[in-house]
Amino acid sequence: MKPSVENPNTPRRGHLVKFHTPYHDEDPKQLYLLLEVFESNDIYKTRADILALGTGFSFPPISKVNLEDLEIVNWNTSELIGHHATALTKTGSNVSGKIVHILEEENAKAPLQTLNIHVMLEDESGELTAGELLLNSFKHQTGKIYF
Repeated sequence: MKPSVENPNTPRRGHLVKFHTPYHDEDPKQLYLLLEVFESNDIYKTRADILALGTGFSFPPISKVNLEDLEIVNWNTSELIGHHATALTKTGSNVSGKIVHILEEENAKAPLQTLNIHVMLEDESGELTAGELLLNSFKHQTGKIYF
């Protein structure tokens, strides 16, 4: 039976996750983005689509796994500063550049474990633009924007 009260430690769409007990031949530090949760009345049969991060592939594989095998990874958004990214602005346009600042006041509205992060980007011409971080490979692979 599905629990009536949602556990705050249960991974949800947009969370950065890892396997709590990886197999001996798997990298225990491998991180995944939880793309979608497929609910079931039996908590042990609830499944999730995850996408491996940092694989170097243009189109990293999406895997379907048991949700109970995953745990949420807490991380610091300041680790993103200096990385190149694409952000969606409030006007709906995509801007690419280097992350120079994390907009903490905007991020306080979302759980810290999600990748729904507001950043300040500096483009090649030096112009600063605020926006919501996008991970383009997910958009190209699935046709959906998750952030």
